Amino acid sequence: MNEQMLNLLQQQFSSRPELQGNPQLSAMMQALIERRSDPAPAVVEDRRLEQLEKSRARWKQYAKGLAETVRFFGDMLGACSLCWGEDSECPHCQGEGTIGSRAGDIERLLPLIEPVLAQAGLAVCPAPQGRAQTSSDDVTDVD
Repeated sequence: MNEQMLNLLQQQFSSRPELQGNPQLSAMMQALIERRSDPAPAVVEDRRLEQLEKSRARWKQYAKGLAETVRFFGDMLGACSLCWGEDSECPHCQGEGTIGSRAGDIERLLPLIEPVLAQAGLAVCPAPQGRAQTSSDDVTDVD
């Protein structure tokens, strides 16, 4: 019902006491007035869709950030930048890209792990000449 029609009904209802005394007409008039004050269902739906779109955009940005973090650490640790060797169907490594499966980015890795190692009383030092692999014997305690 359009606004003009509702205003006309309200005027007629207000100016005629015999109409106001009818409980059914009073209830219908009240329902019409309340319906006018409620936003139209399409408006509510539009608002809900806007909220969902904003939420989807936030989650998409969050997922993008997580993917970038996985790539960053995968590259530093010499692992597949998509799955770290955890997915046998990975299009990048077919599950073979575990940590250390390729050269990592030591220059970016060391600044991140050295503070934690220092808190544990450990330090990174060069491996003995000719030894690329490490073992627990190669860990140096700095205390």
